[in-house]
Amino acid sequence: MIKEKYQIRVRETGICVAQTKVESLRKKDITRTGYRVYNEGFIGVSSTLGDHHSEEMYQKAAEALKLKIPYAFQASGNYQESIALDKEIIKEDIFVNEMEEVLTILGKDYPGFTFFDKINLGSQEVSLQNDNNLDLYYKNNYVVVDLKLKDKKKSNIYDAFLGYSGRRYDRKEFLKYTDGMLSVYHNMVDLPTSKTYPCIFTTAAQMPVDKLITELNGLRIGTKSSLFTDKMGKKVFNEKFTFLQSADPYQLMIPFFDAEGVVNKNYRYPLIEKGVITAPYTDKKTATQFGLKHTGSAIAEYDGVPTLGLAGFEVEASEKTLKELLGGQPAILIASSFGGDFTPEGNYAAPVQVGMFFDGNRLIGRLPEFQISSSIYDMFGDAFIGVSKDKYLSLNEEKSMIIELNIAKL
Repeated sequence: MIKEKYQIRVRETGICVAQTKVESLRKKDITRTGYRVYNEGFIGVSSTLGDHHSEEMYQKAAEALKLKIPYAFQASGNYQESIALDKEIIKEDIFVNEMEEVLTILGKDYPGFTFFDKINLGSQEVSLQNDNNLDLYYKNNYVVVDLKLKDKKKSNIYDAFLGYSGRRYDRKEFLKYTDGMLSVYHNMVDLPTSKTYPCIFTTAAQMPVDKLITELNGLRIGTKSSLFTDKMGKKVFNEKFTFLQSADPYQLMIPFFDAEGVVNKNYRYPLIEKGVITAPYTDKKTATQFGLKHTGSAIAEYDGVPTLGLAGFEVEASEKTLKELLGGQPAILIASSFGGDFTPEGNYAAPVQVGMFFDGNRLIGRLPEFQISSSIYDMFGDAFIGVSKDKYLSLNEEKSMIIELNIAKL
């Protein structure tokens, strides 16, 4: 019998923003602990808030073995690694005052907008340990600025988003980023007449790669229900396109191990490499069930049984800057797009609520609402321009991904 403890602790100071002012403050410090027991092809789980009475909780997990939840796989072991990205971002005792001052500046500089929603400063610790010599620990300090904007002249609930998540805060850089969009927000620019146009997304945007995530699921590949079932090992996309399952803690804000305690080389696993579909993402069960490569892609709640899921992804960056990738062309920054979807065949269409015209150096104005469309094979085939090596925003690790899409007036 192998005993395993999976623990998640979140400490956070949260600011609720309304009418461009700090409305309320909340603090939390929550530890959630799951206890797993593996024995004779089954898994038992118990859980608690906090971290206490371990032996009692392991006994409850052992009793849960009677439920006969199958887990016919070797528990991870013989590996130890600790990564603590816990450099102080901003002192907690000045955090609220700093945000109040920034909101005052935003209200003064952009009186036509109301800002609301939330700003969080916190840390997350995740550990996974068992008596099979497994000891993994991850800690991450973070700041999340998640502000919605309402144009006072309009009746919409909100009109745009402003914010970022990262491990750095710098007032000057944040206000520079804010000014880049809001100073030209009311400068309306005609939609380009070209049928296709380079469009910029941040690499954190899931929308462009959502269909890839769906179709590269190991269960779909194994049951032959994926678009890519007959394309494994084949070159389907642009040679410049490499799509990685990623748990790189230095690029993403997630643990470097999956919920089964698997750590990949360089914290990544290539699913599409230079246009070739090389593997679906899998956990231990899916890999074993369908004879697929095991990519270490299990997710789980602290009190749940590990299951298949993609916790993080990366599109590999090029050796070129955004300016170099565009080669002197202007482009459209997709700042807000909701309501789109892919068809089962891989065709995509979506309305763009906020698109900003980028002249190759800076944003110069906002476009009227329009529609983008393409197909999964075009987006990451001939229409894929690349991912920049320079950052989209200096305060985090996101980069710019450029894809040429069909554009049309709504």
